[in-house]
Amino acid sequence: PDLRNASLPLPKGCVTNDSTTASFANSYASASDSTGMNAFAYLRHPATVMSTSAGPLTLVPLECHRGGTADLFHTDIAAYTETLSLAGSISLRDIDSGAEAGMIASITTSEGAAHLEWVNQEISGDRECHLCSTGVGNVDLSWKGDGFTASGLRTSH
Repeated sequence: PDLRNASLPLPKGCVTNDSTTASFANSYASASDSTGMNAFAYLRHPATVMSTSAGPLTLVPLECHRGGTADLFHTDIAAYTETLSLAGSISLRDIDSGAEAGMIASITTSEGAAHLEWVNQEISGDRECHLCSTGVGNVDLSWKGDGFTASGLRTSH
């Protein structure tokens, strides 16, 4: 579904420390956290639908900006039901990928599983320059009814 102008619950930690609902306009939404700090999120592509035993879930990459800065972000994969409820999520930083700010290049799915590929992966030698992340990464996600389990993390040039 086209979510660019939807109101969606965001995963805890995406833009605030609490779960919040954000109203998107052209794939952009802003919110204030409990300290009044402005934060924002972007819906990124590719979004895709994954079949599960409980019904279809729409997987959406979210670019989550906290602290009011445009250049620091992390990426979450959020899973939404057909009624646009948040069924679960996983952050690239929770996968220990070294790609907190990874940009999802593709999501492929099969029954209850998804395979992610991203760019902006930190690899050996990248710390020699500021904000260099020259690698690619990929991981398999399994849906567990209320969230994902990650396995098979692989990184390369």
